Amino acid sequence: MTATGTDTLLAVEDLTLELDAAQGTAHILRGVSMSVPRGRTLGIVGESGSGKSMLLRTVLGLTPAGARVGGAMSFDGEDLSALHPEARRTMLGRRVGVVFQNPMTSLNPVRTIGAQMAEAVRFHQKLSKAQARDVSVDLLDQVGIVNPRQRIRDFPHQFSGGMRQRVMIAMALTCSPDLLIADEATTALDVTVQKGILDLLQRIQEERRMSMILVSHDLSVVAGRTDDVIVMYGGRIVDRRATSALFTPPVHPYTRALMLAIPRLDMEAHTRLPALGGNPPSVFDPLLSPAEADERDARRWATISSDIVEPGDVVDPDEERIFRPEPVVPGSEIGAVGTLAAEQQAGVAEGGDRDVAVDTIFEDVARDADAEEGTR
Repeated sequence: MTATGTDTLLAVEDLTLELDAAQGTAHILRGVSMSVPRGRTLGIVGESGSGKSMLLRTVLGLTPAGARVGGAMSFDGEDLSALHPEARRTMLGRRVGVVFQNPMTSLNPVRTIGAQMAEAVRFHQKLSKAQARDVSVDLLDQVGIVNPRQRIRDFPHQFSGGMRQRVMIAMALTCSPDLLIADEATTALDVTVQKGILDLLQRIQEERRMSMILVSHDLSVVAGRTDDVIVMYGGRIVDRRATSALFTPPVHPYTRALMLAIPRLDMEAHTRLPALGGNPPSVFDPLLSPAEADERDARRWATISSDIVEPGDVVDPDEERIFRPEPVVPGSEIGAVGTLAAEQQAGVAEGGDRDVAVDTIFEDVARDADAEEGTR
């Protein structure tokens, strides 16, 4: 269920996306509903192929040729589906900034950083070359690029990976957007650079009072830096909670599987990470009702989560699906998650401290899972 009203910036209701292929009709998105309130951050997580990026591309109107889109999408009360493609690009290009995963493929290698940044500023804000250059220099300075007035003349290959991502963030901010989308913006970066980029995004979002969508494979990335989280699987949303409640029982079995898939420093070399059995749903599978899809997928989730949820014990209220676990046993994995989640809920405003709390949760979940496996 999505939030409605004047506080909602982006709203998506029952969104579907279909493509025709040689194998038949590909159902990329299957009835996705979500909302992004003003000034808040939404996290979207899920494995590769779950539909995260295609959801955002559909909202932005960047779907492949021949795609069929159903459902409703609105931005600040404006019906996106009713807009002419040119009007939609103009509005979203000015009010939505996007930071993609790989800056090297998003930046033009034969044009200077300044020329690429000025292009958007001049198109949407109708500024002169000198004014656009001043805006670009100021933004590069805001994102931590040293000597921006000189570096604006450089080409993308003259920047490191982390600096290129900072340039992409600056480009996304050129028109002072209402919504910033970071689509796997830190996946290709090492841990220390990743933290710097996430800290920068969080600071900018708070200073500018923007809404933000943070897309990631990694639950620890969204845990300390978002207000709400949706978990996608097979083109649909299977878990939707406030971030503070994401690690609190009942833990959705697929969310738990994502937590267990995170490597730990205390693991021995070549340790196999826990994995779900079978294969995820195919985009060519027939359309099912939410209840039928839950029943089908719960059988696969149970291969790693049989002690957390009974496949048939699934309900679907208006707000979210609730998976009812067995009674909590002190010292068990689910008990550890619930106990340590209190630290996550009481996390301070700085993302670093909250990350420590979340890392602790992941470590205890995985440690108890290993202990359970050893007793079977």
